[in-house]
Amino acid sequence: MCTQVNRTIDELGRVILPSVLLQQQGWAPGNKVVFSTIGETVTLELWNLLDETPDDPSAAEAHPKETLTIDNLGRITIPQQLRKTLNWGTRDKIAIRTANNTIILELHERCAA
Repeated sequence: MCTQVNRTIDELGRVILPSVLLQQQGWAPGNKVVFSTIGETVTLELWNLLDETPDDPSAAEAHPKETLTIDNLGRITIPQQLRKTLNWGTRDKIAIRTANNTIILELHERCAA
């Protein structure tokens, strides 16, 4: 069983990250996050530019994943191709929870078991 907050994907593919979860993670509007997928779950991690040094030529390759920016209302837009791959549609309920330094998104039904 998961402790979670549920949100609905809007018509533009956005989902609101609960402010309490953002605060717990130390995240804020304007922060960039990197997403990755594990099966049918999306994980978000804060993208810390300080971890990259200009002297390191592999720094650009260290984060080949797409970054998302948390907007001023705490929303992120889940890329259309990712939504299509995961079969997530408008009005689907997404379960949002935290683990360590990540925020985890998955379809509500998958987390409720």
